[in-house]
Amino acid sequence: LNEKFNELAKTKTFIYFNEMRVEAEKACRKKNNHSEDITLSEIYDQLKSDYLFDGDVLDEICIEETCLEEKFCFAREYGKQLYDLAKQQGKTVIISSDMYLPRKTIENILRKNGYEYDKLYLSGDLKLTKATGNLYGFIEKEYDLPAAAFLHVGDNYESDVRNAQNAGWNAGFLPKCADLFQGRGKEPFSRNQLFASLMKSGTMRDYNYAKDVFLGTRCALALTANKFFDYPYVQFNPESQYNIDPYNLGYFAVGQYLYAVTDWIIKTVKAEKRKKVHFVARDGYLPMCAYNILQPYAESLPSSDYLYV
Repeated sequence: LNEKFNELAKTKTFIYFNEMRVEAEKACRKKNNHSEDITLSEIYDQLKSDYLFDGDVLDEICIEETCLEEKFCFAREYGKQLYDLAKQQGKTVIISSDMYLPRKTIENILRKNGYEYDKLYLSGDLKLTKATGNLYGFIEKEYDLPAAAFLHVGDNYESDVRNAQNAGWNAGFLPKCADLFQGRGKEPFSRNQLFASLMKSGTMRDYNYAKDVFLGTRCALALTANKFFDYPYVQFNPESQYNIDPYNLGYFAVGQYLYAVTDWIIKTVKAEKRKKVHFVARDGYLPMCAYNILQPYAESLPSSDYLYV
């Protein structure tokens, strides 16, 4: 949202809107501590109260935030398989979320990703959360069924598993890919050491700092986490950096580097208005493959050629 905000607000110096947005949410939750949850509109009302920005600009940014959520939220493959299995077995599917985004936004995300459901319960609407456990009781009363009739699956161990069990529900844990990537998985899930060591602050490759500061690195790490740990029961060999799997090495280490090189080639070709890109054998082979993959997604890129030397 930073670039969009600075463009709309016509700022003379770059303002990190994302930091203000996060702080406004914290302040809003503190102010509304009598309520179990807040809404996105309340967060932006807090922004208008705390900062002297044009209200119309903040309204546009609020809309942009929901659009970005809809654009970038995709189904987790393994979670979707569990959903498909439940539908195949004729189960009633309920979706519940501790979420401040508007109902319409969540409905659009679910529809885009192929989810049909019986009912959708949002903490922002009901002011009841799974974090307190009160949302479970509300759903149970609505369906007038015994607690044991429900199975709840989620990625937050306290809210989605422990609190569901405390309410008498059955519960399944589907840990976050990012948690497993960083070695924070609970047993029996993987506690891999390679990626966990990369995320430790102060190391030579301090990805923990990088993920908070550099958006590109953050995205690359997230893609890797989602690819390697979508299926959460994967076991990692502690004596191997990449789990004795060349695919992992290619996707994580080589992939990040190759994308950066290819992105630089594309920008250079565009800036210099080149008519052809010649990749030289053999070192140019992988960059050529990456260039050809990315070519359809970039406007007016010249074709490539492979030159044997």
